[in-house]
Amino acid sequence: MSLAVDLFSAIVALTVAIAENPWLEDSTGRDSAGDWRRLPIPHGRGLVEYVIDTNNHVVRLTRIIPL
Repeated sequence: MSLAVDLFSAIVALTVAIAENPWLEDSTGRDSAGDWRRLPIPHGRGLVEYVIDTNNHVVRLTRIIPL
């Protein structure tokens, strides 16, 4: 699957923002799965999901859902 350049750029920008602050204001908890978070891609372009591993100080981008 290929991504449009503007969508790819938005995902890269979100990745940087998540790395700087994984508890972003627009992010929401994903179900009751602990530190799994979901964040919308700007302009209704989809969602990204990530998990925060506080024990190891790691944030993993786990899924990109383009719309």
